[in-house]
Amino acid sequence: MIGSIPKILKELKSDRMGFIGLAMLISIVLFSVVGSLIYNVDPDTVFFDNVFRIYFIEDESNVESVTIEIQNLNISFIDIEPGILVFGSGELIKIIDLDGYREKTVELSSDLGMLTSLDVIRADTDKYLIYLSFERGVISVFEALLLGADISVSNTRNIEVNYLLKQIKAADNGDVLVGVDINNRIIFIDLDTQTIKAVANVGFEVNSISACLPNIYVAGAGGYLAIVNAETSKVAMYRPIYEELLSIDTLCDQNTAVAVGKFGSIAIYRDGKISSIVTGIVEDLYDVKYSKDRKLFIAGGKDGAVLEIDPFKETFYMLDIDAVDSDIKILLPLKDRSIIAASFGTYVRALKPPSIDHPFGTTYYGRDLLAQVLEGIRTSLFIGLVIALAVEAIGFLIGLVSGYFGGKVDRLTTSIINFMYSIPLEPFAIMLAIIYRPSLTTVIVAITLLIWRTTARIIRSQVIQVSNTPMIESVRALGASHIRILLKHVAPAVMPLALLDFATVIAYAILAESTLSFLGVGSQELYTLGNILNRARITGAWREAWWTTLIPGVFITLIVLSIYMVIRSLEKIYNPRLSTQF
Repeated sequence: MIGSIPKILKELKSDRMGFIGLAMLISIVLFSVVGSLIYNVDPDTVFFDNVFRIYFIEDESNVESVTIEIQNLNISFIDIEPGILVFGSGELIKIIDLDGYREKTVELSSDLGMLTSLDVIRADTDKYLIYLSFERGVISVFEALLLGADISVSNTRNIEVNYLLKQIKAADNGDVLVGVDINNRIIFIDLDTQTIKAVANVGFEVNSISACLPNIYVAGAGGYLAIVNAETSKVAMYRPIYEELLSIDTLCDQNTAVAVGKFGSIAIYRDGKISSIVTGIVEDLYDVKYSKDRKLFIAGGKDGAVLEIDPFKETFYMLDIDAVDSDIKILLPLKDRSIIAASFGTYVRALKPPSIDHPFGTTYYGRDLLAQVLEGIRTSLFIGLVIALAVEAIGFLIGLVSGYFGGKVDRLTTSIINFMYSIPLEPFAIMLAIIYRPSLTTVIVAITLLIWRTTARIIRSQVIQVSNTPMIESVRALGASHIRILLKHVAPAVMPLALLDFATVIAYAILAESTLSFLGVGSQELYTLGNILNRARITGAWREAWWTTLIPGVFITLIVLSIYMVIRSLEKIYNPRLSTQF
């Protein structure tokens, strides 16, 4: 029978390799179990970053960019002026100095409700006015100063307008504010007198406004473009196209406006005449600004589309800027005609290297690798145990019967074992996956059906030796049945070797499962160490993110190595052939 626990521990303690292997295996198991309790992260959770990228575009071949990561801010509103960037979200705003990249977060009064829109204008070199509208019909005006080492922000006034404005635009040096309420009415607010000067209804869903007082240019759904007079509230309606217009900007002294929208649509208003440009592109255009040389309009949109539009010649030129890899907004065309474009969004935190937030880094899909490895270790060990139990049950039974009865039974089972040795594991598992489907069952069945052969051969060899001992011959002579002899005498005698082989099978099964899962045969819903490697392979992450392959690969190696180190230490106790050598 198998030795006592103290005997095993004594042997492992006396054998340095066995002791190290056992300590390593216990540490890995505790790491996976206790680590999951401490590091309570779902391996399926996708992590995101709020990323704002600013692109400085001279031409197609000269594009530079700056990336700003905004954490813990679900951004709803953005505006920019030279030197300052303002994000708004819920009940706070974040101000970023684009020269020194200083940040300032301002918490807004919860009494005013949620933020609904913002607009920024530059009062002088270092002074900016930030206009905020809230859901309870209040306009707040903040003053931001970029002097010194900090950003100074103060609330100068609150104005009750009693309209829920979904969009605002400061005009006339900030003395007048134009808003769009939830009913798509245009509201004119005199900030000096804090009065509503006029209200006009355009009759369509408003997406964008631009002010050239006394006129307000409005673009919206259905391809409508309207010009509203702030003094008389009269509305002039146009419909140059039928695609939705998403943004509009104006050259006030040229009496010119350009609106852009869905599927690259462009509408031009100039001196009372309306026209359109068919671009032939399918990308949506989200934003338009006039250039500082006042000759062109720059439009930006989906998938990095950047257009230069000449409203006087009614032509356009498209820049294919590969560096702009998302939907973009034109922030501020410079005087030298270079373009500042920006993209903002919630981006998957893909292939982030190991850090405090993610100790093992992230995967291609932005999932935490440590959480996956913790679950993968447990799953791989569980699969190894299940396969080892099945293999030992099959192999032990066949080896026991074959070695004891011999003759035709032995020749038949030996022929079957030899035939099973001719079947390679990987092609056999792939064939099963094709016939059925890649799954955990496929992996377990494939490994079990092929590696029981080695267990059966080992047990058969040992049973033959035990069956020929004088003790077994004596029991036979006393008339004991075959079943009694097998269960009471032969099986207990070979059980220590079977248990040692059980540990060997666990190590081999884990390695085989990792190989098959890496090839895509395993279940794609479960996390095993092999599946983690497979995901790194099929996404191409293994070529650029070393942690996606090295870390799970190291754990596979450590688990298998630790088991083999323990086996090597105990083998001289339970392997009869080796016990005589030590």
